[in-house]
Amino acid sequence: MKREKLQESKISLRALKNSTKSTMFKIPINKRKHKLGNIDFKGWSIELYKTDDSKVLLPYINVYFSVESKESKTGKRVKYMQIIQLPYRQEYREKSFQSFYEETPIKIFSSDPSFQYFLAYALNKVNAVVINRETSKHLGVALTKKPKTRNPVLHKELNKHMYKLIEFISSKKLNRYINEKTYLGMNKMPTSPDLEI
Repeated sequence: MKREKLQESKISLRALKNSTKSTMFKIPINKRKHKLGNIDFKGWSIELYKTDDSKVLLPYINVYFSVESKESKTGKRVKYMQIIQLPYRQEYREKSFQSFYEETPIKIFSSDPSFQYFLAYALNKVNAVVINRETSKHLGVALTKKPKTRNPVLHKELNKHMYKLIEFISSKKLNRYINEKTYLGMNKMPTSPDLEI
């Protein structure tokens, strides 16, 4: 199996959260996030990345959630996949998610269209996007084509679904989610017919 070379994120979750408060969107994040629906945990997996020393593989965990969109005119909500990726260390299990805000290189992904069209390119420039076969297929050209009209200055922030998720899990310990019962397998993503990815 081909292993991707590790490219560490160059931005912290704290920096992303703070820049989201001075959002580029017309409506502030606190108003936009309140219209969203339920958050559901979908499992976790491990991905291994090559380092400069090709014999060393570093494990990273992907934690999967779905966050429901705001209600449409028909009363329907779409469930968007949210992924948070962070380095895997046994001692991290006892830590809360908030403890990763400052120094840990975290990557994110959201299947929400605003992430694709406004944020993916800007965040990819600082290696802050979870990139694997499925996320690359979903984001496509958004990873490499600059959004000249939607985000020409490459503002880096969280989309509303990820922002709501980060607030929801910040005080929770990692071991609430990372355990044997919820493990999906190496390089596996959750599959669900009602989950948008």
